[in-house]
Amino acid sequence: VSPPSPTVDKSATSSDGTSVSNNKKEEDDEAPTDASSRAFTLQEAGQSMDHALKAKQKLIQEHISDHEKKLVDQHLRLKKVRQKLDRLEQDQAAEIAQMQRSVDHLSRELALREKEATQKKAIMEEANKNYLAAAESLDACKKEKTETERVLMELLLKAGESRDKVMNEMLQSLDTL
Repeated sequence: VSPPSPTVDKSATSSDGTSVSNNKKEEDDEAPTDASSRAFTLQEAGQSMDHALKAKQKLIQEHISDHEKKLVDQHLRLKKVRQKLDRLEQDQAAEIAQMQRSVDHLSRELALREKEATQKKAIMEEANKNYLAAAESLDACKKEKTETERVLMELLLKAGESRDKVMNEMLQSLDTL
């Protein structure tokens, strides 16, 4: 807001810009209120200037208040964001801690199962070794039985042949009698 333009004292200059000091005396005689009018105009100008300064000061105060309010709002938003971030970090920390406990539990469980699997593998390998030995023994026994049966058959055949021969000889000897 700018102050109003000061009023021009028409007693000092004429409309064409020339000095009219002669007329001043006449005007002073005619209008004794001109000096009081001029003082009033200066008073009005001062009041107007005070009013303008107060208005600017009020604008500045409002501007500062707006900025302070914005800063407070930003501070509150930032505080809420920090709280949200803290809650998120706490939630994540709790979840991470839970997962770490689960991993620790599973690690212990894994160690037990690895030990059990190793023991059972050793038992299985021993059983497999025993099975292979038993299977080998079985195969050897089967082969021995097969061989023994073959030998028995040969013996039976030889015995049958020799009996047959003896009987044939007996028959022949009986026929000759």
